[in-house]
Amino acid sequence: MLATRLKTSKNGRQSRRGTTLQEMLVVLAIVVSLVGSGWPAISGGLGKSQLRSGAKQLRSELAKARLTAMENGVAYQFRYQLGTGHFEVAPVSALNDEGEQTVTEDEDAEAALPIFELELPEGVVFGGQTENQEEGYSSLAFEETQEVEAVDSLSDSQSEEWSAPIVFFPNGRTANAQFTLQNEDGHLIMVTLRGLTGSATVGDLKKVEVPE
Repeated sequence: MLATRLKTSKNGRQSRRGTTLQEMLVVLAIVVSLVGSGWPAISGGLGKSQLRSGAKQLRSELAKARLTAMENGVAYQFRYQLGTGHFEVAPVSALNDEGEQTVTEDEDAEAALPIFELELPEGVVFGGQTENQEEGYSSLAFEETQEVEAVDSLSDSQSEEWSAPIVFFPNGRTANAQFTLQNEDGHLIMVTLRGLTGSATVGDLKKVEVPE
């Protein structure tokens, strides 16, 4: 009888171990399913956050470029590589079209001026840029066709073409311009630069469907 009890107890422990393992696998499967179903929302929220962060960073760097030009008494240019997050701020005469440093007549003085090479947050790239000399230019007035073209430019994300430079003069003036920042999810945000004041504003986040 003792042997029978020991055998029964052993079988019971094995049965409980088997049941516990099955329960753990079921719970694990449920957790994986929940994480998988919620991941698109998590990743989409992160992408939007990075896009907003990139727009604020751009606004800040434009203000710094203007201040640097005024402090040094030298015109500075801001430009970026289309389809990437790379941009730079440098004296107008310091860089050539390929982004390489050049030799100037006053090389020592030029070398003392700061040059900034910067990156937007991961996953955020520059789309199109428009420039307008009219003072009434507003970030709220851009057309749907412009939005679609901005998102379409993601297909050429490997391009390293430099944008037209925006020049900041020592007197604080610059050109009116709009910059499009976008991510792979088809979201974009506009940053508008006012030439008279040199101030930049960040527009609303938008979702644009890319035509098939």
